Amino acid sequence: MSDRFVSQIRIGGLVNQPTLQRLIAAAKRDAAKTEWDGEHADEPSFHAAIATNQPLRFYDSEASAWQFENLERFCQEKGLSFQRHRAAGHDCDAEFLYWAPGMQQPRCARASQDGNEVLVSLTELEEALQVGDSLAQVVRQARTALRDIPPLQLLEDGTAAEHS
Repeated sequence: MSDRFVSQIRIGGLVNQPTLQRLIAAAKRDAAKTEWDGEHADEPSFHAAIATNQPLRFYDSEASAWQFENLERFCQEKGLSFQRHRAAGHDCDAEFLYWAPGMQQPRCARASQDGNEVLVSLTELEEALQVGDSLAQVVRQARTALRDIPPLQLLEDGTAAEHS
């Protein structure tokens, strides 16, 4: 069985020029594409996202283990928010994985196949009730997976975006 599946990732935050160049290199190592059947990520695709004040969005119809390994690691190292959606495959549900500065680890949530909804199972609802969580708390927790990703913004002076 293949371990390559359909995934997409959105990335945003503040970068200076050296960090942008390393982000571009990470995208190239992951063979990230600008559209499902589009071109591989290149410097103009990054500048297009910056110019439109949007998060970066990349696709991979053959992502290894559903992930963008280099991009996800780089984002966490440099403090860039990301949200990945992976499609369901074999015996795995579709899911969101998201991370933002201040989080210790990325968080996962089960998702609809099209990536428009977070799914909560009956088992998860029952477990939440057993520990005293309300439905409002469960909804609030599920909604965090759909967080907005900030636009990718280039800092002209290079004074920030260099995290350890």
